[in-house]
Amino acid sequence: MRGKMKNLWHQRKVYLAYLLWLVGLRRILPSGIVNKKRVCENASPLVDISRDDTFSFDARAMKRGGLWVRAELIPMLHAAARALPAGYKLHFFGGWRSMTVQWTAWWENLENKRRIHADLPEMEIERIARMTSADPSRGGYGPHQTGGAIDLTVVDAAVRELDMGTPFSYHGTECQTFYRRAAPAASENRMILYRAMKSAGFQNYPGEWWHWSYGDRAWAAYKRRRAAIFGRTGCKDYVITPDEIKLLAKHGIKLNDGE
Repeated sequence: MRGKMKNLWHQRKVYLAYLLWLVGLRRILPSGIVNKKRVCENASPLVDISRDDTFSFDARAMKRGGLWVRAELIPMLHAAARALPAGYKLHFFGGWRSMTVQWTAWWENLENKRRIHADLPEMEIERIARMTSADPSRGGYGPHQTGGAIDLTVVDAAVRELDMGTPFSYHGTECQTFYRRAAPAASENRMILYRAMKSAGFQNYPGEWWHWSYGDRAWAAYKRRRAAIFGRTGCKDYVITPDEIKLLAKHGIKLNDGE
């Protein structure tokens, strides 16, 4: 009985958050809404774009052996690149991501939130953590496992990252795309990226200025589409480290090849 009431209370909170989003009083959709989106998989292939000199790539991305996205994203990314001011480039941190790496990112994020919010109950800490990282135990997979999500920024002609106010993968309210207390220069730089990506048809996750997607469940939810076109897919060429594999084994998680 207690578990049923707890679940009912959670459902009501999700519904209330969704209503607040609908009327514009909340920017971030609850994960419960996003993960319920239907997927009509179109089976388009993953393509490695890491040799395309239209873009530049972070060393953290290249240690994976490449950077993979669904084929539909490539012309869209070129359109976004053309929309940037002269001398600027799109600079990628990541595209398709292994579930092994997703689990690692979730555990690191959760531990960080436990340190920051040591006075809060575990359920609330997990809720806060889910605002900045996909929880692999919910929804089965995150946006990066579809090949429809990318993490990126903008660099100048000397391949220097523009000041966005926070580093990539910083997890705090300051990384929200429209964070009101961001410095004017950082806000304008975020808008340079925002305008270019939006004009090309991508959807931003409002909790992270660097996260954009097309075709996944988040895209479908924020765009109010009936279904996503990209579900979970695999990439056997993606490199994961021995330490990441060990961490996965430590937590008793088993994945298939290419996940």
